[in-house]
Amino acid sequence: MPLLSTRVRTLRALSHPLRLRIIEELRGSDGPLRPKDLAQALGEPGNVVRYHVKTLRESGLATEVEGPEGAAAHERWYIASPSVESGVRSDDSDAATAAAFTDLMRTLHIRHAEALRAAEIAGLRPTAHADGAFWLLEEDAERFDARIGELFADLERASARAARARTEGVAARRYGFLADLYPDSPAHTPAPARRPDPV
Repeated sequence: MPLLSTRVRTLRALSHPLRLRIIEELRGSDGPLRPKDLAQALGEPGNVVRYHVKTLRESGLATEVEGPEGAAAHERWYIASPSVESGVRSDDSDAATAAAFTDLMRTLHIRHAEALRAAEIAGLRPTAHADGAFWLLEEDAERFDARIGELFADLERASARAARARTEGVAARRYGFLADLYPDSPAHTPAPARRPDPV
């Protein structure tokens, strides 16, 4: 069996729906969590969560840290590793990386679709969803790409404000966000309209 690159192992580790939820919980927590805390938050069996936390640790996505003061010596506490990125970008440097990235994107899209539907059913607001396919000029596509980047940066700043507010006892809610802009076809230049033959 060929050795897998660190990038492929990381993408594959994140491609499991439960591991993705574990990382979300670790990133959203105010401090380190134990597998049993994660199991309770996610409504999953403790032994299953422990297995997936171990996989995340071995992939460098979760880091074991010292527990809070008074914690039992045998308990293991984890945080999301600093290497966990807020966004994921494709790196099709080889077939294995491309396949792992595709699997991760499939998991992300299914996770977001399920969470959006659950929020709508529960009547939680605000929720928003938009999708479509649009013909764009190259300069407009580049402009929208930059605007998505700006929106993402703004969301990260707002998330940091929420994190500070939570330390002061202010309630906040976690929101999912997913945006993709990608070429869906080759560039297409239509043939000039044919003039009707003179009568």
